[in-house]
Amino acid sequence: MNRASSSLIYVTVAAVLIPTESSRVRVHARVIAAALGVALAYAPMLYVFFQQQWSRPQSQFFPFVIAAVAAMFWMRWQEAPAAAAAAGRRPAIIAAALAALAWTVLLLAVAMYNPWLSAFSFNLLMAAAAVMVGRRRAVVYLWGLWAMLWLMLPLPLGMDQRLISRLQLASSQLSSVLLDMTGVDHLMSGNMLLLPDRKLFVDEACSGIVSVMSVVACGVIYGVWRNRPPAHIAALAACGVFWAMIMNVVRISAIAVAWHYYRVDWTEGTPHEILSLAVFLVTFGAMLSTDQLLAGLLAPVELAWRATAGDGPYFGRRLAVLWDAAVEWGAPQRVAEDLYEHERAPRARAAAAARPMVAPAADRAAGATPRRGEARMLATLAASFSVLGAAQLSFMGWSYAHPAAPAANVADARRLDGESLPSALAGFRRTAFKAEQRERDDIFGEFSRTYSFTDENARSYMASCDFPFSQGWHELTVCYRGSGWEVTRRETRKLPGGRQDETWPITEADLEQSDGARGFVAWAMFDEHGAPVSPPSGAVLDQLWRLAMRRSPYVPTRQMFQVQVFFASVEPIAEDQRAAARQLLAAAREELRRKIVGDGRKAQQ
Repeated sequence: MNRASSSLIYVTVAAVLIPTESSRVRVHARVIAAALGVALAYAPMLYVFFQQQWSRPQSQFFPFVIAAVAAMFWMRWQEAPAAAAAAGRRPAIIAAALAALAWTVLLLAVAMYNPWLSAFSFNLLMAAAAVMVGRRRAVVYLWGLWAMLWLMLPLPLGMDQRLISRLQLASSQLSSVLLDMTGVDHLMSGNMLLLPDRKLFVDEACSGIVSVMSVVACGVIYGVWRNRPPAHIAALAACGVFWAMIMNVVRISAIAVAWHYYRVDWTEGTPHEILSLAVFLVTFGAMLSTDQLLAGLLAPVELAWRATAGDGPYFGRRLAVLWDAAVEWGAPQRVAEDLYEHERAPRARAAAAARPMVAPAADRAAGATPRRGEARMLATLAASFSVLGAAQLSFMGWSYAHPAAPAANVADARRLDGESLPSALAGFRRTAFKAEQRERDDIFGEFSRTYSFTDENARSYMASCDFPFSQGWHELTVCYRGSGWEVTRRETRKLPGGRQDETWPITEADLEQSDGARGFVAWAMFDEHGAPVSPPSGAVLDQLWRLAMRRSPYVPTRQMFQVQVFFASVEPIAEDQRAAARQLLAAAREELRRKIVGDGRKAQQ
């Protein structure tokens, strides 16, 4: 631990433990110290998390979520009255348990280098903070504000990518129907929109600010702002998925129509941004209309019946009570509508008279001196999170002086050229080479080195090295599905490796398109040491284990390189073609592994 980190821990703990003359100053010092300790512990991992989210176009709405939570909390805090007298020690115990759980999860996130888990831990800590805030002020819909923080977390274990892929495919198919109706000549192959002289890829970035998650986030934020019950907000979020998909269909079709009839390019630049903004405004208007529709559809039944008939319903009263309980569950305290005012007001006044209240001035004075348990909790927060943050800073300082080795492997892979594979390989003849670079977090990999081969029958094969992948196994069938292929068979087998007593797992799949074309792909992966990477079994525990084994990029970590062989045919694929593709994969894999990592012993030292 370096000197700066030790000094920071000393100052933080001292601010909590050293007594001062004023109790108010003591409270402020404890709160500030706890906040500094928490910020120090979370800053490194959350920085990586938000950096990753910003690199994903469908997740770039998170600053808006943070701003909305902060602004609504500040306004509602200013207007909130003093809370009722605290009911025992239970809230403090719950808050302490949540804070301890958050610290434990953050420790696991740091050890596993899992930014997503660190954001999960932060939300748990915010739940503890919400419990403590609720003891002081009756903030309207405090738990709704906390729930908004979960909008920033993508679904784990790749479920978000699978959901996006399905929505992409649905949008593409609907766009194709709409283009047929407008007379635009096109071919929709998976997520590829093929015009006579233009090819467009319908991915999650195509929709810009009208991505599904950004529209869902706007719906949830609007629902919390209007103090809608949780059932109403959940229904509004589900409708947001529908409206985002419909608006993206309109947007994709508008781009194709503008190019087909007027040769106007709306795929980039200012026209692209204007179109995105216009579609977003229409989508948000649709969400506002849907909110009003849901407000009527999900309105309580029994109170409305009493207001009009003077008594409860004779038939179906239990069903009405259950409905009201479901749609009003978790609803925040708010001013009743005029329709129900004569029913709710007497109950509210009776409840207020029976509830022991604390005068606002007395509450603020009492708030200046926290209870002994709260003081200990603040001290523990400041000390424990400061230690964890200082350990991260020290580790980062050490790793900066000892850079990770995989960067050299990536640099070697980037130097691959047309001569890196022999002109004759495994009975094939090399005919072409292509180098490609994409976005850093592209699903296909940032870099690709693609070689074209032909066999003795003049059939074409493609061998490619794609890299780097730092998230573990790369499921290549997801990419081919997005390109219009349907996976009809997928299996994993083990073949002899290039080293003694080494077996090499490969995955292969048979592919088919709607026009009858067939394809075959086989791929394998190795890390920066040249060691084979095994595909996951598909079980959740296996995926969790892989996440646990992934280490920090500040130290030598597993950097994945993928080698694939692909060919397409209009005829049914014979087994000898598959066998030839496997031989080409094995030969290309060994050549590329030798070019990138050598014999592997140097990387392991």
